Amino acid sequence: MINSVIPLVLGICAAIFIAIAAFIPGWFVVEYPSVTNRLYFSLFYGLTCSTSCQISTYYEIYQYNNRQSSTIFWMIEFQVEVMLSVVICTIGVIILFVYRKGNRTHRLLLASVILFVIGGLLILVACGRILTATLTANKNLHTKNADHYYDFPFSLVPAGIGGIVQIVTAILVHLIRGEVIKGNNPDTFAFYRS
Repeated sequence: MINSVIPLVLGICAAIFIAIAAFIPGWFVVEYPSVTNRLYFSLFYGLTCSTSCQISTYYEIYQYNNRQSSTIFWMIEFQVEVMLSVVICTIGVIILFVYRKGNRTHRLLLASVILFVIGGLLILVACGRILTATLTANKNLHTKNADHYYDFPFSLVPAGIGGIVQIVTAILVHLIRGEVIKGNNPDTFAFYRS
């Protein structure tokens, strides 16, 4: 028998991890060793650091790099994926609360399982693509003897943990759903016990 609070706590933790990861400026980290300058990209802003750090918009960062400002739109894709994962995870948690409040249809549990799987896969795919892009870019920059390189994108750690926790939550809710369908544990999610 699985404790009914565990999927709720895990779902909330997953949403918090992913939301924290969205605002940490570590989705892309660019280092320029020749001028001891680093650029940190979050999903919504950037930091330029040399002796001290200052918050910058993407436009300012790309002007610093003498790049076209139209290339700043590559981050929108990851913004959408991460925020969508947070919203999907939150909806999955709300569905679990609704189920606990007394709406005893096992279809709510199935909807929650589907939402947690989609949210978890969405964030894990985004993390994988960013990590692959970082590794590929470093390989290409190494062969060209470029003046900069990409450091490890440390925002992927909390985002990846959040994605894995969502998948684990989906598995736990699915196991509880199986117990409810079999009738072995109809009050697994009972919120108020009489």
